[in-house]
Amino acid sequence: MMISAVGISVDATSAYMERMRLQDALDSATMAAALADVSTKKDRRKVGKKFFNSNSHIDCNENPKFAITDDKIVGSVSCDLDMTFAGVVGIQSMEIAVKSEVSFEQGGSASCLITLHPDRKESLRLNSNGEIIAPGCNIQVNSYDSEAIYLNSDSSITASKVCVVGDAYIDSSSSSNPEPVNCPIEEDPLKGLPEPANADAPCNYTDRKITNDKTIFPGVYCDKFEIDSAKVTFEPGIYVIRDGEFIVNSGGEVVGDNVMLFFTGGNDTRFNFNSDSHVNLSGLTDGIFKGLVIYQDRDIESNYSIWNSDSTSSLEGVIYHPNNGIQINSGGAVFSSSAWTAMITRRLELNSESILYLNSDYESGPVAVPDEFAFGSSGQGKVTARISY
Repeated sequence: MMISAVGISVDATSAYMERMRLQDALDSATMAAALADVSTKKDRRKVGKKFFNSNSHIDCNENPKFAITDDKIVGSVSCDLDMTFAGVVGIQSMEIAVKSEVSFEQGGSASCLITLHPDRKESLRLNSNGEIIAPGCNIQVNSYDSEAIYLNSDSSITASKVCVVGDAYIDSSSSSNPEPVNCPIEEDPLKGLPEPANADAPCNYTDRKITNDKTIFPGVYCDKFEIDSAKVTFEPGIYVIRDGEFIVNSGGEVVGDNVMLFFTGGNDTRFNFNSDSHVNLSGLTDGIFKGLVIYQDRDIESNYSIWNSDSTSSLEGVIYHPNNGIQINSGGAVFSSSAWTAMITRRLELNSESILYLNSDYESGPVAVPDEFAFGSSGQGKVTARISY
């Protein structure tokens, strides 16, 4: 009898030690699932199971389970441990079960739209069936005003989260899904970005107007730069547009990959893409400006940049417009075909049945997300995580 008691005690100690090892393996697997650079819950579960099976010393009868929400992963597993000595009293095995909980905290900017004006009324304004569709990412309005967000006349917002520092006015015909919530100011993630090295270089072209199909090259374009009823292909690189408007008129077409337009100077320097024009540009793929497709000088003074371009148009990458507003009057959907688009602007206004798509498929194309954004593959920001019991 004494030998049986000693044997059972040995088995119990062994079971305790195995449970501790099992807990460590599940903690590591749950953390690996939380931090994995994948975009779906299914893929996170695969990562967790693979990690667990590679680190567990017990051959369990079942794989661990991972319950995943937007801010938490709960892993659980139970295993039968064979008894060595307890079998003499009919105890052939003992079930050991463990649970691990990892909570998420977002890091970096998870917002694909940030309006920066600190106190402007209607910092984000949607009129006349204007619509923003931002699946998988957040909208952030930094204005303290009581009508910082203004939705009017059948306008709507759809996003993962709608944050406003002040408050929102939404008339009875309009909607926001989800409803806006109060959030602290989100700092401009690109505020430390330098200007391109050639921002002040001599002009390569002055008052250029293109009326025939042409391929153009990076350089400094001064005063007005206009494209009229022609298809213009932009070779890869940085285009400095200084002291004047960049205008694409009706019938004009602009295409280019691995391109950034940098706007600087005075004389109402801005972009103006008119109705029935076609603008299809994707941002830089590497370097300190990676991911940017439009970059406006922080000190520039101009009126709104205007997007009336055709619904087939797209900008893939970051539209960085920190000191002036953007007005979209396209009368149709813009950027719907872009894998991802993010926008930082002083103010944003949508009119006349314009639909702005801010997609968040950050891994399907060559345009890299700037490190400062820290979107992560799911558009919810890189995560830090902690285990809790």
